[in-house]
Amino acid sequence: MKAFRRFFPLLLCGIIFLSAPVGAEVALFSLDTVGLKSAPVDVAASIDGKTVYILTGKTVMIYDIERKAVVREIGLNRAYNRIDVALGDLMVLADTGDNRIEIMRIDDIQPIVINNRPFKGPVDAPVTIAIFDDYQCPYCARLEPLIEKLTDQFSKEVKLVIKHFPLTSIHKHSFSASVAALAAHRQGKFWAFHSEVFKHYKDLDEEKINQAAAAVGLDMNRFQKDRKDKALQDMVVADMNNGQQIGVKGTPTIYINGVQMRGRSEEALVEQIQSELKKAGWKN
Repeated sequence: MKAFRRFFPLLLCGIIFLSAPVGAEVALFSLDTVGLKSAPVDVAASIDGKTVYILTGKTVMIYDIERKAVVREIGLNRAYNRIDVALGDLMVLADTGDNRIEIMRIDDIQPIVINNRPFKGPVDAPVTIAIFDDYQCPYCARLEPLIEKLTDQFSKEVKLVIKHFPLTSIHKHSFSASVAALAAHRQGKFWAFHSEVFKHYKDLDEEKINQAAAAVGLDMNRFQKDRKDKALQDMVVADMNNGQQIGVKGTPTIYINGVQMRGRSEEALVEQIQSELKKAGWKN
Protein backbone atom coordinates (compact mmCIF):
# COMPACT_ATOMS: atom_id res chain seq x y z
CA MET A 1 0.00 0.00 0.00
CA LYS A 2 2.79 2.48 0.82
CA ALA A 3 4.05 2.35 -2.77
CA PHE A 4 0.77 3.84 -3.96
CA ARG A 5 0.53 6.77 -1.53
CA ARG A 6 1.42 9.36 -4.17
CA PHE A 7 -1.47 8.32 -6.43
CA PHE A 8 -5.08 9.49 -6.11
CA PRO A 9 -5.65 9.45 -2.34
CA LEU A 10 -9.13 8.32 -1.32
CA LEU A 11 -10.26 9.50 2.11
CA LEU A 12 -12.49 7.11 4.03
CA CYS A 13 -14.46 8.82 6.76
CA GLY A 14 -16.83 7.83 9.46
CA ILE A 15 -19.69 10.31 9.77
CA ILE A 16 -21.59 10.99 12.98
CA PHE A 17 -24.91 12.79 12.49
CA LEU A 18 -25.91 14.30 15.79
CA SER A 19 -29.58 14.29 16.66
CA ALA A 20 -30.08 18.05 16.47
CA PRO A 21 -31.97 20.68 14.46
CA VAL A 22 -30.88 21.68 10.96
CA GLY A 23 -27.70 23.73 11.16
CA ALA A 24 -26.23 21.78 14.08
CA GLU A 25 -22.59 20.74 13.85
CA VAL A 26 -21.57 17.42 12.29
CA ALA A 27 -18.52 15.52 13.47
CA LEU A 28 -16.25 13.80 10.92
CA PHE A 29 -13.31 11.55 11.65
CA SER A 30 -10.87 9.93 9.23
CA LEU A 31 -10.60 6.15 9.22
CA ASP A 32 -7.87 5.86 6.58
CA THR A 33 -6.43 7.37 3.43
CA VAL A 34 -6.00 4.87 0.61
CA GLY A 35 -3.53 5.49 -2.19
CA LEU A 36 -4.68 4.16 -5.58
CA LYS A 37 -2.82 3.48 -8.82
CA SER A 38 -5.57 5.05 -10.91
CA ALA A 39 -8.36 7.55 -10.35
CA PRO A 40 -11.48 6.24 -8.57
CA VAL A 41 -14.58 6.52 -10.74
CA ASP A 42 -17.09 5.59 -8.03
CA VAL A 43 -17.19 3.98 -4.59
CA ALA A 44 -19.72 2.00 -2.56
CA ALA A 45 -19.73 0.58 0.95
CA SER A 46 -21.12 -2.72 2.20
CA ILE A 47 -24.19 -2.64 4.42
CA ASP A 48 -22.20 -3.87 7.42
CA GLY A 49 -19.69 -1.04 7.02
CA LYS A 50 -16.70 -3.39 6.84
CA THR A 51 -15.87 -3.17 3.15
CA VAL A 52 -15.46 -0.45 0.55
CA TYR A 53 -15.71 -1.21 -3.18
CA ILE A 54 -13.67 1.14 -5.35
CA LEU A 55 -14.37 1.29 -9.08
CA THR A 56 -11.48 2.48 -11.25
CA GLY A 57 -12.96 1.96 -14.70
CA LYS A 58 -12.16 -1.66 -15.59
CA THR A 59 -11.12 -2.75 -12.08
CA VAL A 60 -12.95 -3.11 -8.76
CA MET A 61 -10.76 -2.90 -5.68
CA ILE A 62 -12.15 -4.41 -2.47
CA TYR A 63 -10.89 -2.60 0.62
CA ASP A 64 -11.19 -4.12 4.10
CA ILE A 65 -11.65 -1.31 6.63
CA GLU A 66 -10.61 -3.37 9.66
CA ARG A 67 -7.43 -4.65 7.97
CA LYS A 68 -6.78 -1.26 6.33
CA ALA A 69 -5.81 -2.94 3.08
CA VAL A 70 -7.00 -3.70 -0.43
CA VAL A 71 -7.66 -7.43 -0.13
CA ARG A 72 -8.72 -8.14 -3.69
CA GLU A 73 -8.76 -6.65 -7.18
CA ILE A 74 -11.32 -7.82 -9.73
CA GLY A 75 -10.67 -7.19 -13.41
CA LEU A 76 -13.70 -6.34 -15.55
CA ASN A 77 -14.20 -7.02 -19.25
CA ARG A 78 -15.28 -3.43 -19.90
CA ALA A 79 -15.29 -0.01 -18.25
CA TYR A 80 -18.11 1.18 -15.96
CA ASN A 81 -18.69 4.49 -14.22
CA ARG A 82 -21.05 3.59 -11.34
CA ILE A 83 -21.01 0.89 -8.66
CA ASP A 84 -23.35 -0.24 -5.90
CA VAL A 85 -23.40 -3.30 -3.65
CA ALA A 86 -26.08 -5.17 -1.73
CA LEU A 87 -26.00 -7.88 0.91
CA GLY A 88 -22.24 -8.07 0.76
CA ASP A 89 -21.92 -10.26 -2.33
CA LEU A 90 -24.02 -8.66 -5.07
CA MET A 91 -22.41 -5.91 -7.09
CA VAL A 92 -24.22 -3.69 -9.58
CA LEU A 93 -22.12 -1.91 -12.21
CA ALA A 94 -23.47 0.76 -14.52
CA ASP A 95 -22.31 2.50 -17.66
CA THR A 96 -24.53 5.56 -17.78
CA GLY A 97 -23.20 6.59 -21.19
CA ASP A 98 -24.29 3.28 -22.69
CA ASN A 99 -27.53 2.88 -20.68
CA ARG A 100 -26.25 -0.44 -19.39
CA ILE A 101 -26.06 -2.18 -16.03
CA GLU A 102 -24.53 -5.50 -15.08
CA ILE A 103 -25.33 -7.45 -11.91
CA MET A 104 -22.50 -9.61 -10.59
CA ARG A 105 -22.01 -11.91 -7.64
CA ILE A 106 -18.76 -11.63 -5.71
CA ASP A 107 -17.42 -15.05 -4.74
CA ASP A 108 -14.35 -15.62 -2.60
CA ILE A 109 -11.80 -18.06 -4.00
CA GLN A 110 -11.02 -20.37 -1.10
CA PRO A 111 -7.66 -22.03 -0.44
CA ILE A 112 -8.43 -25.73 -0.78
CA VAL A 113 -5.56 -28.08 -0.01
CA ILE A 114 -5.40 -30.80 -2.68
CA ASN A 115 -1.74 -31.80 -2.46
CA ASN A 116 -1.23 -35.56 -2.14
CA ARG A 117 -4.97 -36.18 -2.42
CA PRO A 118 -6.44 -38.77 -4.81
CA PHE A 119 -7.69 -37.16 -7.99
CA LYS A 120 -9.32 -38.13 -11.26
CA GLY A 121 -8.51 -36.37 -14.52
CA PRO A 122 -5.51 -34.49 -15.94
CA VAL A 123 -3.09 -33.21 -13.29
CA ASP A 124 -2.93 -29.83 -15.08
CA ALA A 125 -6.63 -29.54 -15.89
CA PRO A 126 -7.87 -25.92 -16.09
CA VAL A 127 -10.82 -26.74 -13.82
CA THR A 128 -10.59 -28.44 -10.43
CA ILE A 129 -13.72 -29.71 -8.73
CA ALA A 130 -13.22 -30.36 -5.02
CA ILE A 131 -16.04 -32.04 -3.13
CA PHE A 132 -16.26 -32.23 0.66
CA ASP A 133 -17.85 -35.66 1.14
CA ASP A 134 -19.20 -37.94 3.87
CA TYR A 135 -19.66 -41.64 3.10
CA GLN A 136 -22.86 -41.85 5.17
CA CYS A 137 -24.41 -38.73 3.64
CA PRO A 138 -27.41 -39.56 1.41
CA TYR A 139 -27.01 -36.33 -0.56
CA CYS A 140 -23.37 -37.18 -1.31
CA ALA A 141 -24.40 -40.62 -2.54
CA ARG A 142 -27.11 -39.13 -4.78
CA LEU A 143 -24.62 -36.67 -6.25
CA GLU A 144 -22.21 -39.41 -7.39
CA PRO A 145 -23.90 -40.28 -10.75
CA LEU A 146 -23.92 -36.60 -11.77
CA ILE A 147 -20.26 -36.12 -10.84
CA GLU A 148 -19.31 -39.23 -12.81
CA LYS A 149 -21.26 -37.90 -15.79
CA LEU A 150 -19.47 -34.55 -15.64
CA THR A 151 -16.00 -36.05 -15.29
CA ASP A 152 -16.74 -38.18 -18.38
CA GLN A 153 -18.14 -35.19 -20.28
CA PHE A 154 -15.18 -32.97 -19.37
CA SER A 155 -12.53 -35.69 -19.17
CA LYS A 156 -9.78 -33.44 -20.59
CA GLU A 157 -10.79 -30.27 -18.79
CA VAL A 158 -11.69 -31.28 -15.23
CA LYS A 159 -9.74 -32.69 -12.31
CA LEU A 160 -11.88 -34.14 -9.52
CA VAL A 161 -10.61 -34.20 -5.94
CA ILE A 162 -12.44 -35.70 -2.96
CA LYS A 163 -12.02 -33.90 0.36
CA HIS A 164 -13.08 -35.91 3.39
CA PHE A 165 -15.51 -34.17 5.73
CA PRO A 166 -17.09 -36.89 7.90
CA LEU A 167 -19.92 -35.54 10.02
CA THR A 168 -18.81 -37.53 13.06
CA SER A 169 -21.50 -36.17 15.36
CA ILE A 170 -24.24 -37.89 13.37
CA HIS A 171 -22.42 -40.49 11.27
CA LYS A 172 -20.64 -43.04 13.43
CA HIS A 173 -18.66 -44.81 10.69
CA SER A 174 -17.94 -42.00 8.23
CA PHE A 175 -14.49 -41.15 9.61
CA SER A 176 -13.45 -44.80 9.48
CA ALA A 177 -14.72 -45.05 5.89
CA SER A 178 -12.68 -42.00 4.87
CA VAL A 179 -9.50 -43.51 6.31
CA ALA A 180 -10.37 -46.77 4.54
CA ALA A 181 -10.70 -44.93 1.22
CA LEU A 182 -7.19 -43.51 1.64
CA ALA A 183 -5.94 -46.99 2.52
CA ALA A 184 -7.50 -48.22 -0.74
CA HIS A 185 -5.67 -45.42 -2.54
CA ARG A 186 -2.36 -46.96 -1.45
CA GLN A 187 -3.32 -49.96 -3.56
CA GLY A 188 -4.41 -47.78 -6.48
CA LYS A 189 -8.11 -48.42 -5.95
CA PHE A 190 -9.42 -45.24 -4.32
CA TRP A 191 -12.11 -44.55 -6.92
CA ALA A 192 -13.33 -48.14 -7.06
CA PHE A 193 -13.64 -48.23 -3.27
CA HIS A 194 -15.16 -44.72 -3.22
CA SER A 195 -17.98 -45.85 -5.52
CA GLU A 196 -18.44 -49.21 -3.79
CA VAL A 197 -18.66 -47.86 -0.24
CA PHE A 198 -21.28 -45.29 -1.25
CA LYS A 199 -23.56 -48.21 -2.13
CA HIS A 200 -23.80 -48.88 1.62
CA TYR A 201 -24.36 -45.32 2.86
CA LYS A 202 -27.69 -46.27 4.47
CA ASP A 203 -26.30 -49.05 6.63
CA LEU A 204 -22.56 -48.41 6.64
CA ASP A 205 -20.58 -50.10 9.38
CA GLU A 206 -17.23 -51.87 9.74
CA GLU A 207 -18.55 -55.02 8.09
CA LYS A 208 -19.77 -53.07 5.05
CA ILE A 209 -16.44 -51.22 4.81
CA ASN A 210 -14.60 -54.54 4.70
CA GLN A 211 -17.09 -55.93 2.19
CA ALA A 212 -16.44 -52.93 -0.07
CA ALA A 213 -12.68 -53.47 0.21
CA ALA A 214 -13.01 -57.14 -0.70
CA ALA A 215 -15.40 -56.35 -3.56
CA VAL A 216 -12.81 -54.14 -5.29
CA GLY A 217 -10.06 -56.71 -4.81
CA LEU A 218 -7.89 -55.13 -2.12
CA ASP A 219 -5.17 -57.06 -0.32
CA MET A 220 -7.09 -57.28 2.95
CA ASN A 221 -4.04 -57.76 5.20
CA ARG A 222 -2.40 -54.65 3.80
CA PHE A 223 -5.71 -52.80 3.87
CA GLN A 224 -6.25 -53.47 7.57
CA LYS A 225 -2.68 -52.48 8.36
CA ASP A 226 -2.92 -49.22 6.41
CA ARG A 227 -6.20 -48.29 8.08
CA LYS A 228 -4.32 -48.10 11.39
CA ASP A 229 -1.69 -45.74 9.96
CA LYS A 230 -1.93 -42.41 11.79
CA ALA A 231 -0.73 -40.60 8.67
CA LEU A 232 -3.97 -41.47 6.89
CA GLN A 233 -6.05 -40.49 9.89
CA ASP A 234 -4.20 -37.17 9.99
CA MET A 235 -5.03 -36.57 6.31
CA VAL A 236 -8.74 -36.91 7.06
CA VAL A 237 -8.44 -34.57 10.03
CA ALA A 238 -6.54 -32.09 7.83
CA ASP A 239 -9.37 -32.17 5.28
CA MET A 240 -11.90 -31.56 8.05
CA ASN A 241 -9.86 -28.63 9.37
CA ASN A 242 -9.48 -27.19 5.87
CA GLY A 243 -13.24 -27.38 5.39
CA GLN A 244 -13.95 -25.69 8.71
CA GLN A 245 -11.47 -22.91 7.91
CA ILE A 246 -13.19 -22.04 4.65
CA GLY A 247 -16.70 -22.29 6.04
CA VAL A 248 -17.95 -25.75 5.03
CA LYS A 249 -21.10 -26.44 7.03
CA GLY A 250 -22.30 -29.74 5.61
CA THR A 251 -21.97 -32.25 2.81
CA PRO A 252 -21.70 -32.38 -0.06
CA THR A 253 -20.06 -28.98 -0.50
CA ILE A 254 -18.67 -28.41 -3.99
CA TYR A 255 -15.96 -25.99 -5.03
CA ILE A 256 -15.01 -25.28 -8.63
CA ASN A 257 -11.61 -23.61 -8.86
CA GLY A 258 -12.00 -22.56 -5.24
CA VAL A 259 -15.46 -20.99 -5.64
CA GLN A 260 -18.25 -22.58 -3.62
CA MET A 261 -21.22 -23.73 -5.67
CA ARG A 262 -24.57 -22.53 -4.40
CA GLY A 263 -26.48 -25.15 -6.34
CA ARG A 264 -25.86 -28.79 -7.18
CA SER A 265 -27.91 -29.10 -10.36
CA GLU A 266 -26.30 -30.31 -13.57
CA GLU A 267 -27.12 -26.99 -15.21
CA ALA A 268 -25.40 -24.97 -12.47
CA LEU A 269 -22.28 -27.15 -12.44
CA VAL A 270 -21.91 -27.19 -16.23
CA GLU A 271 -22.41 -23.43 -16.39
CA GLN A 272 -19.65 -22.86 -13.81
CA ILE A 273 -17.27 -25.29 -15.51
CA GLN A 274 -17.80 -23.58 -18.85
CA SER A 275 -17.33 -20.17 -17.24
CA GLU A 276 -13.98 -21.27 -15.78
CA LEU A 277 -12.90 -22.73 -19.12
CA LYS A 278 -13.76 -19.47 -20.84
CA LYS A 279 -11.73 -17.49 -18.29
CA ALA A 280 -8.80 -19.83 -18.85
CA GLY A 281 -9.04 -19.34 -22.61
CA TRP A 282 -9.46 -23.10 -23.01
CA LYS A 283 -10.02 -24.48 -26.50
CA ASN A 284 -10.82 -28.10 -27.28
